[in-house]
Amino acid sequence: MYKNMVFPMLMLVLLCTLPSDAFSQVDKLKKKVNDAKKEVKDVKKDLPDNNKSEEPASSERGGSAPAKSEPTNSAGRSSEKSNSTNNSTSGGTEPFGRYLTNQSALVARFYSPDPEGAQHCDFGRSTGGAIYSELDRAKTFDRAAFDQRVAAAKTSGEFAANEARVQKIQAMLDGYDAFIGNSSKAFADFFDDINNVANDSPADNIEELDETAAFVNVLLHFSPNSQKALNWMKAVEKEKAKYGGSMDAAASSDFHKQHMNQVVFSKKPYAIGQEVSGEIVKDFASGDYIYATLYLDNPIIKRLGNDATSIGLNLSADGNIITFDDRTRAWIKKDALEKTYVQFALTPDEAWMAANGERYIEKGSPTFANINREIGELGPFEHEISLLITFPGVNEKITGKFNLDLTEGPEFYAKLGKNFQATALGVVGLPKAGMSNPSLEKEALQICRDKYGDGNTYHKAIITSTAWDVERNELTGVIIGRSMQFAIVFSTRDGVCRFQYFTFAQDYVGGGYSNMLKYASVGDLQDISCDKVK
Repeated sequence: MYKNMVFPMLMLVLLCTLPSDAFSQVDKLKKKVNDAKKEVKDVKKDLPDNNKSEEPASSERGGSAPAKSEPTNSAGRSSEKSNSTNNSTSGGTEPFGRYLTNQSALVARFYSPDPEGAQHCDFGRSTGGAIYSELDRAKTFDRAAFDQRVAAAKTSGEFAANEARVQKIQAMLDGYDAFIGNSSKAFADFFDDINNVANDSPADNIEELDETAAFVNVLLHFSPNSQKALNWMKAVEKEKAKYGGSMDAAASSDFHKQHMNQVVFSKKPYAIGQEVSGEIVKDFASGDYIYATLYLDNPIIKRLGNDATSIGLNLSADGNIITFDDRTRAWIKKDALEKTYVQFALTPDEAWMAANGERYIEKGSPTFANINREIGELGPFEHEISLLITFPGVNEKITGKFNLDLTEGPEFYAKLGKNFQATALGVVGLPKAGMSNPSLEKEALQICRDKYGDGNTYHKAIITSTAWDVERNELTGVIIGRSMQFAIVFSTRDGVCRFQYFTFAQDYVGGGYSNMLKYASVGDLQDISCDKVK
């Protein structure tokens, strides 16, 4: 169809470009038409004929046999035809020269003639689990396939032109034992990682050792009989057995062992070590109480540090954070600090509070009030709840998820939240004053009004320090100022009453202290019954 349209279109173009006296210039027109016909004829040669199949292409070497579709490499590009017979190894029909180029680059990635060996290779400096990708890449080198391709090339006549590249690869493989001997520092960097982080758990150490084993397996892939690498692997396995035994000792049950360093959920407390099928669930509905059990690989106290006795709870609903670990925490009894598990509540019933709630109450903890209030404000839909647990003594986080169906309404949790709020506020009183200075108290209140006053009402300032804390320059010892702590009592626009600790200071200028107070820092926040504010 398109070929039949070409000539009329060319004619139309010619007519449109003719001068106004074109019809009187017959001879010139005829010449242009003849030239156009010739151009059309040439164009037709280049256009495919949809009614005919393509002529089979002649072979590259001049034969008349049809050419087969060319294989493609991993990048999707057509690879060149090989003049040799098809030596079907890991190189497939890839030309021998290109095959050697690829294999040389691959082996060179895992080899260096440098005296420090693997320290000068990317895989020898891998971090964060990247060594596993390096091991997978190393395994793409097939030594047996390489030897087969070299032997086939000698038969086909391709070897002579590529002998230098073969020798380069062979030299790296022959020198691999020496390379391993130079890689002691790289091995030590992997192996010693287990000693670099304080309070590492056995599971963390085993993870580090697995990465070390992957590094050694890279070396063994290129030199499977290297005695040094084999000895390194024995050292890794010996260390893993030690920590593995520690983890076995930490487990209270097979279930514990299967859920090491994980948190699971249930609708009621259960006996640790005697877990029953069906107790652990992921689906909850309005009216269900919710409990969490954390299984660890060593005693919880190793993750706390600095005499802490609580862990942080960050809750999210459908990806949105609803509680933060600074004010939502699970308190752990002193007799449970040496255990490798901890069971705590998110929405506890009365029996659990009677047995375990004393610590929360004496601390005036808003944990249960916060959790249940926030859940009680969710819409009447199905929600995915995520719990992220933080530890004060180590940089570690453990997460878990469950589904909460609130299609029947969230009022159950809203009511729990109000009850827990009343209980928590009932035991919280205003901080005790360390001294009285009406002028400073008035000034501190005004600073807070100016800084945070939008929507808040500030009622009183309590100086909790018993004296000024003098501050000096760390290098010279010269006095630069003084500070003291206040508790600022305020109420929010929502009618919630709170107090928060602040530090205010005075600069030391010209031989005396400034009579102007200034904000220095902010501290803990605590809800309180509004009856105690007045």
